Amino acid sequence: MKRNRRSVKAIKVTEKQKVILSQMTKEHKTEQQLVKRANILLLASEGISNAEIKRRLGFSINTIKTWRSRWESNYKILVEIESELALDTLKSLRNSIKEVLSDKPRSGKPKKFSFTQEQQIMSLACDKPEHHGVMMTTWSQEMLAEVAQTEGFVESISRAQIGRILKNKPVTTAKERILVVSENNGLDIICSSSIGCL
Repeated sequence: MKRNRRSVKAIKVTEKQKVILSQMTKEHKTEQQLVKRANILLLASEGISNAEIKRRLGFSINTIKTWRSRWESNYKILVEIESELALDTLKSLRNSIKEVLSDKPRSGKPKKFSFTQEQQIMSLACDKPEHHGVMMTTWSQEMLAEVAQTEGFVESISRAQIGRILKNKPVTTAKERILVVSENNGLDIICSSSIGCL
């Protein structure tokens, strides 16, 4: 006995959009997430069911529904962009399609400190405390936080945030090699002499 499966309507995709989606699936420089999503849309534009797309591509039904829905909610905008373009250029349309297929910004806390602020804190940690009016031989996380605020690098920062910044900074060259060891709320910091701290 055959199951009565509800048929899925093919999503609308113009010829130019189809060309761009097809190109995206074949280019090596295209992000793999975008390639996968473009493949979903190409199959969906042919009227292929979600179950069949799942079987062919190995994605969950929810993933397939998500990208069908995202495409359908942006289709009119993409058609408007396409109609405003000169016949010989599809760059703007391609960029818009990539934007539709890209992940949306994730919810959650935005990054609190800028790259520049983190660099200033790293530089401070590699400087001698006495250069900043602190009569200590090595920095503590608490003292780094206090001086970073006093010197105007940040409006406010906790000891724990200082620790995370120092812990998460990648070492890119031998000159920047820094060893940070946290013990009893303190830091022992060893930097190469080429960047000014010992």
